[in-house]
Amino acid sequence: MTALWAVAVLFMTAEERPASYTVQPGDTCQLVTERFWGKGARVEELHRWNLLGQTPHTLVPGQVLRLRAPDPKSPDATLTFLKPSVRARTSDTWQPAKLGMGLFRLDEVNTLKRASAELTLRDESQLLLDENALVVIYGEPNAQKVSRGPAVIEGEVRMALTAARGVELPGGGTVNTVKADGVVAVDGARTGRVSIFDGDVVVESAKVAVKLKRDEGTVVRAGAAPLPPRPLPQPPEPQVAALIIAGRDGLASIEVKWPAVANAQRYRVQLANDGKFLDLVAVESTLDTNATLRNVVPGHYRLRVIAFDAEGLQGRASVVRQTDVVRIGAGVDGAAGVVSVRGGEAPVFAGPPGVALEAGVEQLPVGRHTVRVLDGDGGTIAPVAISIRPSAPVVRTEQGRLVLEFPTPIASVEGLTVRDSRGDVPFERRNDRSFWATRPVSGSTTVTWDGFDLLRFNR
Repeated sequence: MTALWAVAVLFMTAEERPASYTVQPGDTCQLVTERFWGKGARVEELHRWNLLGQTPHTLVPGQVLRLRAPDPKSPDATLTFLKPSVRARTSDTWQPAKLGMGLFRLDEVNTLKRASAELTLRDESQLLLDENALVVIYGEPNAQKVSRGPAVIEGEVRMALTAARGVELPGGGTVNTVKADGVVAVDGARTGRVSIFDGDVVVESAKVAVKLKRDEGTVVRAGAAPLPPRPLPQPPEPQVAALIIAGRDGLASIEVKWPAVANAQRYRVQLANDGKFLDLVAVESTLDTNATLRNVVPGHYRLRVIAFDAEGLQGRASVVRQTDVVRIGAGVDGAAGVVSVRGGEAPVFAGPPGVALEAGVEQLPVGRHTVRVLDGDGGTIAPVAISIRPSAPVVRTEQGRLVLEFPTPIASVEGLTVRDSRGDVPFERRNDRSFWATRPVSGSTTVTWDGFDLLRFNR
């Protein structure tokens, strides 16, 4: 059987060969060419079609190899996603980019403010451009037959490279890889920052090469050698409500918090309509471990948080959290504090019953309430406990006692906690808006409502 198969392969035409082949453990270029062209086949074509560059090189399991010559008329890259405003320069002329637009050698793509784009290269590698990014497309190998990848001139580019190629940096630096996921960012001073989340990468500049492994990064200043590899910050663990109710104006604020990440200097919170985080709705940078995304319209969203270290290297993004912003009426359905959310008017919340969720809504008084989530036929899907929290109180002292004065009435104090350096502080109600502590308060004091911090102060 083996001999017959080998003879058949010797006469396999270009049309009969598959368009691509996925590398298996132990494969070499010689073995791959013999498998599809027979013994004695030359490997130069395989190298050229896949931009493998100079030998020797190692194939990586999972790497996809092209087994046919690419159509010389096919573009080197295609715009497979764009969110205005994105422009492209072809033939020295800038023009608005269009979805599906083909790009060739030396063409440029530029995402403007609040824009993003996805470039799919010939080998199915992908580059995801964040706002204010500028990338130059390189196609065939240069005169020295060294494979050249796209060049990141400025901005932040997420890369998912599936074949042997490089990404060029200002000042002659290169990021060379066979298969890798990561981020390349270049600032206005032409300093490159390379973060690798998966795969092995060699970053070279000023004749010095640095190898990066999974979850490592380096900084490359133009014309200088790369800094030694350093571990990237770990992914944050964000907490966000699964269901958030919009106010009367139809807008909501999404609050997210997370524990501090070791060696992280700042964080970026992203809210998007899609799983790739190309169609961004809001982006917030913060030095704190919490953020508020304001003026969010009803919809289904995905949220993630990214940590950055002191050198500006970013770690792997957090697990994606999903949240629904819904707008409901103010009607009371049979009992105080019970509101109906109908499936035809807002996204259905399919979470488990009795989950305490943070929400901000003007129609309900401060306190804990039950929302019945209904399907389109009026049937109850699940009762959900919603905690409507007050705005931060004003702190003052009266008759030697600490007083918390809230701007709105509070029907029930269930969920309200005051804690200082000695532990929980007991308090009594004075009226529907104010409370006072029954013992002296000392040190750092936090006022929380169902786990969300309302106020912090020192006494």
